[in-house]
Amino acid sequence: MPSKVEKIEVQQSPPIQQPGSDMIEKSKKMEYVYDELKDEYICPDCGITKKKQNTMHYHMKRCQNILDFVCTECQQEFVQKNALDTHMRLRHPPVNKDDTEEFVCPFEGCDFTNPTKGNCRTHCMRKHLKKEVANIMEVTPDKQVKCKTCAVTFKSKPHFYYHSLGCIVLPLTDPRHEILKDII
Repeated sequence: MPSKVEKIEVQQSPPIQQPGSDMIEKSKKMEYVYDELKDEYICPDCGITKKKQNTMHYHMKRCQNILDFVCTECQQEFVQKNALDTHMRLRHPPVNKDDTEEFVCPFEGCDFTNPTKGNCRTHCMRKHLKKEVANIMEVTPDKQVKCKTCAVTFKSKPHFYYHSLGCIVLPLTDPRHEILKDII
């Protein structure tokens, strides 16, 4: 039985430009296909499928080079403002370092700091919970990383490390339970 497929056209409204903002306005129409029987969205440019419409929306912006947020320092373009903000903190930090929030590794004796909480969390899983993470990590033949606890598959180890905090098993008496509350 053939799938019921409909073409969806989305008019991109330009982002609101704030005074002193780091973004440049762009506008374009995006079209993608929804396959009702398979319950997935299909990119007409590259054929990739996504289960969620918002995931397809951001994929299409990348695929059609609709990058609304531009770094004023190096002209690198981004799909989302939070990606630009992270880029600015990591690549072009303010002259006064006190203006930038740093996330500090909560483990005693470790001097790791990073402007993003996610990178700090990934660091903790890699360095301080290495054994527990190794117990739940499986690298598949196609180089994907699978969580043995919940069977979710990831395309990269950093994505898996970030995820692993919710799936590792620690004894209730392990003092790391309390330490890890700082990075959740």
